[in-house]
Amino acid sequence: MTRWDPWRGCHKCSDGCLHCYIHKGDAKRNVDTSQIVQTRQFSYPIERKNNGEYKMKTSLVYVCFSSDFLIEEADDWRVKCWKMIKERQDCTFLFLTKRIERFLQCIPSDWGTGYDNVVVCCTIENQKNADKKLSIFSKCPIKHKVIVAQPMIGPIQLESYLKDIEQVIVGGESDKEARPLYYDWVLDLRQQCIRKGVSFEFRQCGTHFVKDGIFYTLQVKDLMKQARKANINYKGNGINRMVKKEKVVLYVHGKGGSIQEANDYKQLFVDTEVIGFDYKSENPWDAKEEFSNKITELAQKYHKIDVIANSIGAFFLMQIDNSSLIQKAYFISPIVNMERLILDMMSWANVSEAELKEKKEILTDFGEILSWDYLEYVRSHPIDWKVKTHVLYGEKDNLTSFNTMCQFVKDNQRDLTVMTKGEHWFHTMEQMDFLHLWIQTKEYLIDRIEYVHTTKMGMERIKKNLGIEVDGVEYCRKKILDSKSTITRKGKNWYCETDTEIITINANSLTIITAHRK
Repeated sequence: MTRWDPWRGCHKCSDGCLHCYIHKGDAKRNVDTSQIVQTRQFSYPIERKNNGEYKMKTSLVYVCFSSDFLIEEADDWRVKCWKMIKERQDCTFLFLTKRIERFLQCIPSDWGTGYDNVVVCCTIENQKNADKKLSIFSKCPIKHKVIVAQPMIGPIQLESYLKDIEQVIVGGESDKEARPLYYDWVLDLRQQCIRKGVSFEFRQCGTHFVKDGIFYTLQVKDLMKQARKANINYKGNGINRMVKKEKVVLYVHGKGGSIQEANDYKQLFVDTEVIGFDYKSENPWDAKEEFSNKITELAQKYHKIDVIANSIGAFFLMQIDNSSLIQKAYFISPIVNMERLILDMMSWANVSEAELKEKKEILTDFGEILSWDYLEYVRSHPIDWKVKTHVLYGEKDNLTSFNTMCQFVKDNQRDLTVMTKGEHWFHTMEQMDFLHLWIQTKEYLIDRIEYVHTTKMGMERIKKNLGIEVDGVEYCRKKILDSKSTITRKGKNWYCETDTEIITINANSLTIITAHRK
């Protein structure tokens, strides 16, 4: 779980606000809660590390727990927040609001029936506010709805409002002057949820808690623990809809391939589901829709999507307009400049542009169909691929030149590994071993760069050998992440080689053993 507070400060607006913990905490620190101000955390979801990864990890994100996400003063700021939320489809964002009546005027223009990765919690505290707020909440276009009765300060009948609700959360008030929470109210609300198949959670007791006619005064630190001891939580059917699996790897085959090839990669991602994509598209305009739909489908089930794509499968994948849903890509012999490839094939077949334009389609002696519509499409739809991508290229690739591939990887979101004597189609045992090791290296070492370290003696040795005064670990990490570096594994060590130096890293402990100039 991650907390993101893009702004802080609030105004009391409901019966449940009487003993608000935000106001109490601010009063102790002499902070004016009525001042709604942006925090340093405002852009946290899209901030990135030096290696290009997001600082905020994939998780369930609690939004605005020191304010209200729908508060009036944040109307201008919220526009940017929605954009960040949409970009981070790998995360699920959850916010509570006492201002559900403002919801429709606060959503983005592309909201539609709701974002898949947003959970909206409407807070209530008594029957009066339940009737007022839930009658609005029930009509709001939201994919994932939760009702939070906390603090619960009176009995509530909400069974008629439970349609499309995934969970009801109940809790008491925490303050020395707190209004009492009666256990009978909690149990009655639980039964309402069970009858409708809605998940129920008793989150915390109240400071003043009444059970079986006995009045208890509890310490704040014990409120959640006592609620857990009651053991009355109920898991209904709806809550499963907003729980995503952590990660999936999508395998996209090349021309003539099949989804069965995905099985070769399952041994490389032992803790992750690997699935193949049996796409039907034969041209990029159809692929754009088919591949985009597939990625959207996966984003509804998984927090993270990585892809492995071969040859033209990589080209088709790069046509999508929702690439922000993909965290990382492994491209094997990708077609990265289809216009160049078509022109090359026209040259091999001795076909001019004028001839192709006139005939529209020409079958070549080597079995490929040249298409004028295809050529026009790729010219008018240049690749715009911003996903962090690792590229494996065979030295003897006969479809894409080395210079073309180098041009593609210039973007700092991509790095290139070249296999000496490798071909466009990786199929021999030697080539497949190289491919598997390449993925293991990228998957393990690059993704765990923050754990790469060294000993005190190692630090002295690195600085002396390289003739540097800066932090030796940070220096080596940057070299490992540099797209111009080549990383290979031999025995128990990884070797990161640049134009001027070689860095040796123990594969098990991720300890930098040494680094020296060539």
